[in-house]
Amino acid sequence: MRKFFLIGFILLLSFFSYAQLQCSIKPQCANNEADVFQFSSGEGGGHVSLTGVYNNHVCCILNNEKPVVATGGCAGNPGTIFAASDLCNAHIASVDIADQYSNFDNIFSHRICFNTNPRVYCAFKQNCDESNNEVCLARASDLINAHVSDCGSSFPYAICCSTNPISACNLNCVSDNVCNPECETDPNCPPDPDCVTPPEPQPGPQPSQNDVFNINASVQPSELYRGQELTLSIRIENVSSQDQVANLTISLERLTTTFVNPFSSDEFVSGDYSSSINVAANSSELIELKLQVSDTAPVPSNWRFNINVQAAPNESYLTNNSASVLFTILAGTQPGGAPISAVPEMPLWFVFIIGIVVIASLLYRKREQ
Repeated sequence: MRKFFLIGFILLLSFFSYAQLQCSIKPQCANNEADVFQFSSGEGGGHVSLTGVYNNHVCCILNNEKPVVATGGCAGNPGTIFAASDLCNAHIASVDIADQYSNFDNIFSHRICFNTNPRVYCAFKQNCDESNNEVCLARASDLINAHVSDCGSSFPYAICCSTNPISACNLNCVSDNVCNPECETDPNCPPDPDCVTPPEPQPGPQPSQNDVFNINASVQPSELYRGQELTLSIRIENVSSQDQVANLTISLERLTTTFVNPFSSDEFVSGDYSSSINVAANSSELIELKLQVSDTAPVPSNWRFNINVQAAPNESYLTNNSASVLFTILAGTQPGGAPISAVPEMPLWFVFIIGIVVIASLLYRKREQ
């Protein structure tokens, strides 16, 4: 019996000593989480901030503690997440690409990295490898001059980090036959016959000649309880010289699980809302939806509004026609209200201990018989 408990104690120690990185996208990071970076749109792709100004926060925790994240001194650090063109309203690039070309290195000069012990490794990949304990922080639209979206988007590159070394072999060739330099130098990566020596690329976004609508959205408060009111604010800007009709669609998505309408009203009974708004030339219109969280909304639960405006005639630049905002319905006590019950998530270490106790009890009963 003592031998069994000794084995269980050793397994428990190994469980706690195992280095584990966990990351998620939230409206706001907890006190023990690092607010690594933020981005302005969840689905259509957005710009990046390192100063906390956008609604989608990439929050990470390492071994149940807040990891150190640096925005300088990242040279040679394998935990460098990406290179950004600015501290706010920025495009990003893979560090490998930024280092390979001098003109990119000068423009994408802001690096962000994990500065931790145990060490964290990061790389752009097609998909993160869960067997290597890799976690997805976000997805990028390209290896260079990229927008950022959440990990469930269709963007081709995942930004992966792990406490284990990461190989980016599965990238092979990237867009326009430009090879990922790591695949060219890593002996474990198979050669790709389609790769060619790329010309020096020219960074910077291409100017748009046919932009009509620009969308900005916010939600207040981003964390609330049952019975409280939420305000979704959407500003639709018409940057063209003609009056336009903006055909607005808003979908409500519950993250990671089954959709249930969390509001008392019927606007989102099926998860969608639509409306048409007249927007004068070179002006904007503000739409505000006030929604009350119902008393039966699931708690705790994370949600996302996906806002989209249909393209205007001859509009070809659609990047700014969509936006996403996140909010959370909390379990707990509404200010001035009664306590709200919820089934808490059981920590893995607690499940582990319960398992040991149950097995020990069964063995003890068998021995007594």
